[in-house]
Amino acid sequence: MAEHAPSSEKKNFNPYGIFRVFKKLDHKHTLMGQTLYRKDNDRNVFGAELSYRRKVSKHIQYGIEADIYSGIRHDNDWIKENGSWKWKDEGTEFGASLFLKFKRGLYFLPGTNWIGEINLKTHNNLTETLLSLKPEFKLTYIHFENGKPLYNIYTKFKYYVPLNYSSKDIYGKWLYLGTMLHWKKNLKPFIFLAYSSVSWTKSEEFENSHLDEDYDAESKLSHIGIGLNYYLD
Repeated sequence: MAEHAPSSEKKNFNPYGIFRVFKKLDHKHTLMGQTLYRKDNDRNVFGAELSYRRKVSKHIQYGIEADIYSGIRHDNDWIKENGSWKWKDEGTEFGASLFLKFKRGLYFLPGTNWIGEINLKTHNNLTETLLSLKPEFKLTYIHFENGKPLYNIYTKFKYYVPLNYSSKDIYGKWLYLGTMLHWKKNLKPFIFLAYSSVSWTKSEEFENSHLDEDYDAESKLSHIGIGLNYYLD
């Protein structure tokens, strides 16, 4: 690959940490706050989210979300500076989302303790003016003892579908596998593994400078993470 095009990256077992707080306002409405830190190769990613959720039924929920992140890399971060091509420092970004979530017990599976979820989410990166669809699919098995949940095991798959950026139909993919312990009524710690694949295509600055050239670099990272859900009374 030419020096003016970025290289692909690959690194395993990057650290990842998540802390969530849930506050039930009434039987239909919930607030959820989340903070996270993860290492994306040589980049430190920090994020915070606040969502307002309304339950339509035990199967359907919708809501809005605001977020702030730093350290996220985008296609147009590939720039020419002082005669050299480089990734610019990733700054702070603000975003907003709408989501619609479907959740249902999958009683046809062995054990009858399976739950399937589909989360249809739109995201608007207000700082970079990037519009995305982020569909998410989750499968959870809950283990009970004496009629009470003891732990669950889950897998989750998430797509990033670009609407006004990237030449790819799928910009990024995330796969999670984790387990959560129902330690106390208001405390649920969890551990997980995650794998991400993101495709970087030519930036606007590169396209303007190299009209007849193209590139396609990939970021393939795995993470090992810990987290905690805290439920307020």
